[in-house]
Amino acid sequence: FTQRADHNVILLNAPRLEAGPWYLTASQNTRVVGQYAAQFIDYLVSRGLYLPSLHLTGLSLGAQMAGVCGQNVKSGRVRRITGLDPAGPLFNKWPKSLKLDASDAEFVDIIHSDAGIFGYPRQIGHADFWPNRGLAPQPGCNFKEIKMRNPDAIVELSTGDHISFLQSPY
Repeated sequence: FTQRADHNVILLNAPRLEAGPWYLTASQNTRVVGQYAAQFIDYLVSRGLYLPSLHLTGLSLGAQMAGVCGQNVKSGRVRRITGLDPAGPLFNKWPKSLKLDASDAEFVDIIHSDAGIFGYPRQIGHADFWPNRGLAPQPGCNFKEIKMRNPDAIVELSTGDHISFLQSPY
């Protein structure tokens, strides 16, 4: 635990489970990864982690994983989950037990930046924020602007609005 500061950061990286080209498989794997993350959090709590200080944050599929994780922590209730443009395709048809929603933590806040395309199209948190109405294109994310900055940026071209908060000046 804490060695250099009064906080810990744990990054959950599951590239083989999230990898394309099959979005269906990647989206289904969010359940498995979320359940394993919950088990890890329970282990950390057994070793001294103060659960009320935990704040889960996830982008896209990671936001959905955070929801499943919050549902499955057995050592107590997760205090906060932040969903950064939670994945929308397929999840908008799945039951609450397979996706992020307000019941997954004491407080769930959501930032929608590409609602209805890559992002979830409806309110699912206690507080949902919709910068620029949450719709594409977000400022700085249209194809022409991105192509002028980097002509080879195919990933940025295809997901610019979905990850636009990463480029925020704030």
